[in-house]
Amino acid sequence: MVPASAAQVSPYELMQTYVTASDFLGGPPPSQDIIDILSRSALSDVVKFAAYWLNRVEHPGALASLIERQYVDMYFADDTHRLASTYVQQGRRFLLPQLLLNLTKAALAFCPDASDEAFNEAHLAIAMLGVADMLERGEDFPTDWSADEHGWGGLPPKLALEITTNLYFNSSYDEGGQVGRFKRIWLDFAESNVMPGVSFSELFRATTGLSLLAVATVRFTISSRAVNGEIVVDSTYFAGAGITPAEAAAVLEFLSADRAAIMGVLTEETKRFGFQLDILGIRAISAFPLAGRGVCNPIVAILVRPRVWRTLLLGCC
Repeated sequence: MVPASAAQVSPYELMQTYVTASDFLGGPPPSQDIIDILSRSALSDVVKFAAYWLNRVEHPGALASLIERQYVDMYFADDTHRLASTYVQQGRRFLLPQLLLNLTKAALAFCPDASDEAFNEAHLAIAMLGVADMLERGEDFPTDWSADEHGWGGLPPKLALEITTNLYFNSSYDEGGQVGRFKRIWLDFAESNVMPGVSFSELFRATTGLSLLAVATVRFTISSRAVNGEIVVDSTYFAGAGITPAEAAAVLEFLSADRAAIMGVLTEETKRFGFQLDILGIRAISAFPLAGRGVCNPIVAILVRPRVWRTLLLGCC
């Protein structure tokens, strides 16, 4: 017998549809309305909002429909609440990760470092519906991204990227399996097989100035605590994790990025593609696992889902 967990899932079975502002208004809102909401919100508040919901939906035991209902109950009222609840019952999503990541991208472009106005999360939920509309409309891809048999499997680029995005964000994974693969590949095999007579952990320390084990400890501690809602990394975050405060601080400095660094990637991306809120546009955000100085002062907040850390810290794992 083959366990149910081993059954292959078609990419089309993983596709989910998100709710847009048009579903409430009958048409897309002006993009300036989204910019106005963001320009009245402090960047750190928007990042924390996105980080909190990103990690809620990533919890290993999370039931998507329950989290969607909690979200709707928090930010919608009266007629809009009834309509939003209907969409949730139909299986549509308000909290797809690509929406939250693109909301963060827009925030980096338009939010001030601080705001005199009280932060209104309900307004931000409205802004995210507008972001969903922008994703739904999309923009024409540059000519060098045109469909061809080899690059896109014969599919139009937007459809191919939508399928890929759904497959990546909606597929399941096992955090415990990641820990096991990390240990087997990087702590066992790589330790003595990267170069003859060279310890991989010593090579890692010589290159980064950090202990490989300390980096891994920080990474897995953050992931396990973030999915339980602890998105702000404070001085007590790594108590009992087996590393010193100095080691933790050094790793956090290594992994975090300030606003200037993230905007540098975003600027280069914009030069190539234009400022598009689409599924190509999240690289500038997902490139950094933590948001640091100039984004969430004086703390460091979790910016991306733990799954993204596989390529950032675990190589092929």
